[in-house]
Amino acid sequence: MDPSGKVALVTGGAVGIGRMYCKELLKAGAKVFIFDINETEGDKCQKEFGEEFGEDHVFFLKGDVTSKEQLEGAFKQAMEKFKGLDIVVNNAGVMNDGLWEKEIAINVTAVCRGTILAMQHMGKDQGGNGGLVVNIASILGLRQFAGCPVYAATKHAVIGLSRSYAEPFHYNNTGVRVVTICPGVTDTDLISGAGGRQMSNNMGDHCAAELNALPKQPVDFVAKAFIHLVREGHNGVIVVQEGGEPFYEVNIPHYSELKSK
Repeated sequence: MDPSGKVALVTGGAVGIGRMYCKELLKAGAKVFIFDINETEGDKCQKEFGEEFGEDHVFFLKGDVTSKEQLEGAFKQAMEKFKGLDIVVNNAGVMNDGLWEKEIAINVTAVCRGTILAMQHMGKDQGGNGGLVVNIASILGLRQFAGCPVYAATKHAVIGLSRSYAEPFHYNNTGVRVVTICPGVTDTDLISGAGGRQMSNNMGDHCAAELNALPKQPVDFVAKAFIHLVREGHNGVIVVQEGGEPFYEVNIPHYSELKSK
């Protein structure tokens, strides 16, 4: 999809990788609706991005993705503000097994709701024009991780959700592509201090050690993989960006393929 002239809603878009996703979309000519609980950074984004890309191209709304009403309201306001919706980026996430129920609410429930709302607002079967959903998982959604097992489980869930909504049954009805990006360890607040946000000091130490053993990268590498995914990613694709190396696709075989071997 060519982002130029398109409208994107990005959750958790005020800080970290989410902020870079917004900037890449704006650079490509899209209009961006940022939904984030961080009001200070969100206001800063609206001001800075507005000055760089035009005030009519960016809008920030403070809100909590775990609130059904607030997330639904964000979709409604984005449609009203920009007269349409073409791209939904379910980016908001936390790494905090010490508050694992909240972690699930943000990383799983909100991504499910955001994906469902995207289908309702963009789906051709609902009177829309089709569109694109980009769900943000993690390299930990493709492997086991002892230091923060609930976080790893939430990212496995995002991949399962995305792959299922990318099946022909949904795509043929909605015209909405669903793609997934799995960033590796990236220089953001999500990762820094993650060892202090686990269920116990012992698990936190192990989490920090596991993260330190993985290759690191700055946020701009992930942002470049993201915008490529928006432009050229085929329905159902899973892209991994880790260690500052070129991004690559991951093929997870269907159960029927495994069973036949």
